[in-house]
Amino acid sequence: MSDRVVMLLAIFAPMLAGFVTLLLPARAALLRTAVGASGPLFAFVSLLGLLGDAEHSGSVGWGYIPDLGIEFFFRSDRLALFFALLVSGIGSLIVPYAHAYFRGDAAKIGRLLPMLGLFATAMLGVALSDSMLGLFVFWELTTISSFLLIGWERTNPGAVRSALQAASITGLGGLALLVGVTIFGVTGGVWRFSELGDASMPGWAMTAGVALIGVAAATKSAQFPLHGWLPGAMAAPTPVSAYLHSATMVKAGVFLLARVVVDLEGVELWPLLFVPLGALTMAYAAVQALRGATVKRVLAFSTVSQLGLFVCLYGLGGLHPSDPSHHTLEWPIGQILNHAAYKAPLFMLAGTMAIHAGVANIAQLRGLARRMPVVGWLFIVGLYAMAAGPGTFSFAAKEFFVVGAYQATEASHHAWLGWLAIVAVAIAAACNAALLVRIGRLVFGSVEEGSVEVKPGSGWMWWPAALLLLLQVVGGIAPGALEGALLSVETNPLEHLYSTFDLFGKPGLPLFVSLGALAAGVVLGLSPLLRKPGGEPCDHLFGSLHRLLELVAFAVVSTFQTGSIRRYLFLSIATLGAGLLIVMTRDERWLTVPEFTGLIDSHEPAIVIFAILAAIFVCVSALALPPCRLRIVRVLVLGAVGFGVTMLYLINRAPDLALTQIMFEIISVIMFLLVMRMLPERTRADQDRVDLPRAAFAGVIGVLVGWAVFHAGAVPDTEVRPTGSAERLGAWFLDHAHEGSALTGGRNGQGDNVVNVILVDFRGYDTMGEIAVLGIAMLAVLAMLGPRRLRPALRSEQVRVPGVQYGPQRTLVSSMLRVGMRVIVPLALIFAGYVFFKGHQSPGGGFIAGLVASVALIVYRMTEGRVALRSLIPLNPALLVAAGLAIALVTGAVPLVLDLIGGEALPFLTSGDDKLYLNRDHSEYFHLTSVMFFDLGVFIVVVGASVGMINRLEEELE
Repeated sequence: MSDRVVMLLAIFAPMLAGFVTLLLPARAALLRTAVGASGPLFAFVSLLGLLGDAEHSGSVGWGYIPDLGIEFFFRSDRLALFFALLVSGIGSLIVPYAHAYFRGDAAKIGRLLPMLGLFATAMLGVALSDSMLGLFVFWELTTISSFLLIGWERTNPGAVRSALQAASITGLGGLALLVGVTIFGVTGGVWRFSELGDASMPGWAMTAGVALIGVAAATKSAQFPLHGWLPGAMAAPTPVSAYLHSATMVKAGVFLLARVVVDLEGVELWPLLFVPLGALTMAYAAVQALRGATVKRVLAFSTVSQLGLFVCLYGLGGLHPSDPSHHTLEWPIGQILNHAAYKAPLFMLAGTMAIHAGVANIAQLRGLARRMPVVGWLFIVGLYAMAAGPGTFSFAAKEFFVVGAYQATEASHHAWLGWLAIVAVAIAAACNAALLVRIGRLVFGSVEEGSVEVKPGSGWMWWPAALLLLLQVVGGIAPGALEGALLSVETNPLEHLYSTFDLFGKPGLPLFVSLGALAAGVVLGLSPLLRKPGGEPCDHLFGSLHRLLELVAFAVVSTFQTGSIRRYLFLSIATLGAGLLIVMTRDERWLTVPEFTGLIDSHEPAIVIFAILAAIFVCVSALALPPCRLRIVRVLVLGAVGFGVTMLYLINRAPDLALTQIMFEIISVIMFLLVMRMLPERTRADQDRVDLPRAAFAGVIGVLVGWAVFHAGAVPDTEVRPTGSAERLGAWFLDHAHEGSALTGGRNGQGDNVVNVILVDFRGYDTMGEIAVLGIAMLAVLAMLGPRRLRPALRSEQVRVPGVQYGPQRTLVSSMLRVGMRVIVPLALIFAGYVFFKGHQSPGGGFIAGLVASVALIVYRMTEGRVALRSLIPLNPALLVAAGLAIALVTGAVPLVLDLIGGEALPFLTSGDDKLYLNRDHSEYFHLTSVMFFDLGVFIVVVGASVGMINRLEEELE
């Protein structure tokens, strides 16, 4: 099995396993837990198999839209595999822990597992993505899934607020990440992290890109002053806190910094930005943890402090000491594993204490070692590791950091950054040691009267914590047991992993800092300083900013969102005109009269005369539109303009465009007339009033748009030709519609109908967007009119708008029309099918066929009523649109699936073709192409949206 398939299966296995749990019996809590745990466990085992090739791993995947840099490439190097194994490994332990935490509650477990699976998939995608935009997609997926998990208690306003705060801050970081990677891609042509080392881009772009990526990392990893969301996220259940906010999600920002600092070198801004930020966060959060009142809040702030250490660590990685044998990054992977190996167990134990002994506040820990001996001792061991006590892996990790910071003092020009990091880690270590002393005195103290009785069954909750804490002990006393595994993923190791005994044999500043911090922490823990719980100054920062944004948003909405369609159109059209004006003033070619092929040189005189008359008809109809006072007359005149354009298409030998135009005009005129029936009549004063400013504005916009269209139709496109020859874009499509060339990478549409090939092949993404917009428009109409069953209740309220005719409307129905429709509708539908199947080689296609079928069904609906239409098409129009979009998307995704099976890398919407022979001697065949199914989706969407909107308008009138 290829690495690409292994990584894809590993990434999506947790999400799929979580969704499978939804299909299992509701009361099968244990079975659901087993299936939910199988996803991350499968990912862990699968990724372990890639460790042997981590040194030589490349980027594997495919280009979704390669020309735009939208790719999904994955990379299984040491850094990526470590984070992926961390996510999947701890996820495998969290699922059974969650089962014990919720005491087998099937409803809660069934609700939690799909969310945890979605989050695990998002984090695995972040860890393994090589493409920048792919990482952004998974990055945002972590924001969404964490929002759902933090807001677990949906009826708790505090939990909802915390979820909103986390989503807002990390979502802001996601936007910064998107802008940052776009800068790298647009200015440097770099869309993959593996290509960062070869990036060649302007200095301002490099600075801006690094700064924006830093903002993204700071928000996700809770750096000061954006850290407030993480303590607030403790409103989530403890399994969520242990997984998201100690071992995985909060390290996504750290991973992003690690990924960039490894692949990008020589950026002067890097250490100046991240070392002070991390040092400030490290020291500030450690002090706040010492003042915490609840167990989870203390653990949350200590997590923020450790994240500050990681940010500072990778900031120091941007410094290069004068001695090349020294490094500022010492065992960076080991540092992150160390934190996960004590912080996740501490959260698990906190949940165990809360469930089985009712312990939530620090003061309630008194006598815990006597009430819950195993949990109490394990909790103290976890705190001892957090304080980096001798004999733990954490002690060695802290030494590695201090050594790297001390060596950073030898870097030229920025020695102060190393000393800043050393001071910050000393403060943090002292506060952690003080926490150990204070909580230890409570845990081993006497049992308070009235303490909650311990409930049995806690063993199932503490064994995952004990398993992770074992890593701390082994790493501190016998690091050789971990060294082999860590060396396979470590990015910058020393010659070997030191134990506590080795470090005591190397006296120097790093060891003295550690021992001094421990001693200061013991003194601080015994003293009354910082003992009283206190609030956090930044707690109200988010609330104040949120209220400020609400005020600004209200001012903007009250100014622009007035409910006036006329104002909306004015702003939209004015923006379009301003954009055209800016483009025209910046390019002198727009100020010249273009040359274009003369009409007389390419047509017979009679055809030329007819074309001139048609053009005059279109211009006269357009000029007659403003003076018209009656709405219905305006609609008819507007339709006359469209029919005149149809004649121009016919003259220029474009029957497919002519058929599309005439069908569209029929549908639009019908829709306009139906809407006009619902609007109040205009007063005589409104009809006679002449609005000169509007007329002037319309004239200016008309000139700008007309000049732009004039240029677009006349100026040849010379940029697509490497020879620089003046060839029109239409001629280029003619050359490549059937046969490809080097300019298209050998790809072709294999169709003679250029218009259809453009719609479904060359510009397939445009068509996908258009049918999506069409579906959204239909949903907007249905939502605006509301469900039909609510109309009688609304009428009973006796709300009347002047000028609107209420009650059943008059209809134009005759016996002759009904009889004629019995023949016309079947013929029209057969003709639509004919146009659809012949569209790739002759004039036609899914869009035209959909319009033809829509016109037939709409007229049938108007003559026979909605009951007859429902019997003819027994499907909801919204479901039709959804089915059409699904068919189009699945057709576009098939090349990606085929690529996974084994073949060349095929982007989304890559077309293929074959011949379907109709007789035995193979003399007649049907050209079968994959875009036909994409066209089928277009056909269904057009029919569903057009018929659905007009049918709903008819129902409203009836």
